[in-house]
Amino acid sequence: MRKIMFIGVAILGMMTTTISASEVFTFTPDPEDLNDLDHYKWYTWGIDVTCLDARIIDEVELRFENISNWDNDTNILYLHLLDTAGLGVTIGDDDQDPADHFDGMGPLIDSWVDENGAGTSETLSFFFSDYGLIDDAQIFVLDGLLGIGLDPDCHYFNDGVSLIITASGETATEDLSWSDIKGRF
Repeated sequence: MRKIMFIGVAILGMMTTTISASEVFTFTPDPEDLNDLDHYKWYTWGIDVTCLDARIIDEVELRFENISNWDNDTNILYLHLLDTAGLGVTIGDDDQDPADHFDGMGPLIDSWVDENGAGTSETLSFFFSDYGLIDDAQIFVLDGLLGIGLDPDCHYFNDGVSLIITASGETATEDLSWSDIKGRF
């Protein structure tokens, strides 16, 4: 009976160690609401992710708190993962051009349309695993910079944007081949 109890405690200890091995890192831009994503602008948000120490990425979530469209027209918010972006927030003019400013510049996270109507807000989350972008994010994180490109073809009010990265305690080093890293997902 003691052996069974010891084995059970040992297994529980290993499970706890495995669960606690992941860490969550939350990044927010400045300004946190990206000036409410004006339809005359495009935005890049370059994030210094060197604090991840090349950890293996389990999940990345791009979250918008209380996002809402300013009118009832069909409008779109283009979101891209970028390998190159200046650190911090960069804002450029696009004269309300309806085309995706970041087309061809990096993997598309999503092209979102608010179908709830003006003034109806929601918390919106994009999980990179749902879009097959974990491997891309891992490559960018190994470079120490992760970029997000946002092209709102409407004015989207919001209460804040965040990028939440869950990473394991393992690191992706040069000792591992890229196929070894991908095989862990």
